[in-house]
Amino acid sequence: MLSCWPATAQSPPSNAVAVLTNELKAHVPHQWEVRVLWRDGQLLAFITPWPYQAAFDLWYDTPKLQETLTNLCPDPQQEIWKLIGAEQDVILEPTVGGKGGVEARVSCRRAKFSSLR
Repeated sequence: MLSCWPATAQSPPSNAVAVLTNELKAHVPHQWEVRVLWRDGQLLAFITPWPYQAAFDLWYDTPKLQETLTNLCPDPQQEIWKLIGAEQDVILEPTVGGKGGVEARVSCRRAKFSSLR
């Protein structure tokens, strides 16, 4: 006999990755790469700008990189926020040349919801 267990707050919605991927790809230049996955209870999106020179220039212009990532964060009314728990976040991390920018990560919940308080 099969039984259905209710999803817990820890269980990520299976379509949240696809929804966020589609939302991000709709807002980045077409040649940029977007890869989204669940990590440590958060949706982590790796953003790779192309061509390589543009990515390199962005990587070394920290204010512009932060602004670019913050502008990519889904707005509060977007579907992704309805699919994840209040304790979960969308994190954007730039990658260039195979290297991630953990120190340049942007918390979309902090960027988009802190101004609503």
